[in-house]
Amino acid sequence: MLFKSLRLALCAAFGLLGLGILAAPYPKANGYPLAEAHTYPLVDCMANSDSESGSITSDQLKAAFPSHRCDVSAANRECATLDEAAAGFNYAFNKYNITRRAEKVAMIALASYESGSFAYNINHYPEPGRPGQGTRAMLMYNFIYKYAMDLYPDEVKQLSAQGTDSDSDDIKNEVRALVLNNNDSFASSSWFLVKVAPQFHDSGKLKDHNPDPFADYCKEAVGADWNEGRLEVWTAVDQAL
Repeated sequence: MLFKSLRLALCAAFGLLGLGILAAPYPKANGYPLAEAHTYPLVDCMANSDSESGSITSDQLKAAFPSHRCDVSAANRECATLDEAAAGFNYAFNKYNITRRAEKVAMIALASYESGSFAYNINHYPEPGRPGQGTRAMLMYNFIYKYAMDLYPDEVKQLSAQGTDSDSDDIKNEVRALVLNNNDSFASSSWFLVKVAPQFHDSGKLKDHNPDPFADYCKEAVGADWNEGRLEVWTAVDQAL
C-alpha cells in the first residue's frame, strides 16, 4: 500500500495521471464530443500493469466519488449507496471471475458513468426514457434480454419476450425488471465483458494506470464515444483502487 501511494504521488507530481471526478449530469451521458487521445509514458506508473486485486471496499469508492450522495429515505429510489455499490461489484467480480485490477477499474468506471454515479437504474433520457434500457451499465434492451435470458430464462419465456423492437414497451420493462436488483444490476457490466466482449477479459488488453485500452473497450465493445467525462471517471477509480 505504501509503495502504491508513493508511486501514485510521484505520477501525479510529474503529471502522468490526471485528476478528475464525474461532474457531468446524467442527461449528458454519451453526449460529449470525442476527446483528444491521451497517452501515458511507460514509466514506473505502469508497473504491475496486469495485476490482480482483492475485494472492493466502500472506502475505495468514497475516495473515487467523494461527492456521491444517495437519499436512502426517498420513495422508489434508484440511487445506490457506495456500500451497496461495493457489495454489488464484489458479487459481480466473484460471479464472473474478474480478478484483474484493470478489469475491475474498467467495470466500475463504466457503470458509474452510465448510471450517473450510481444515481439511476433505468434510462430516463430523453424523457420519458427508453423502454427496456437499464441496470447500472445502462444496457440497451437487446442486451437486457440476453442478460435476463442467461439468469432467468423461465421468467423471460413466460413474458413471451423476443428481445427485439417488436416487444411492447411493457414487455421490455418487465424483462428489465428481472435484472434491476442490486446484485444483477451491478453485475451487468461484468456480464457484458465476459459474455459479449470476452476478447477483453483475462487477455491483458485492459491495463492498470493506462486509459487507452479502456477507451478502446468503450469504442469497440460497448459502441460508445470516448470523451473527457469517461476519462475523468476512469482516472478517479484507477487512483482510488
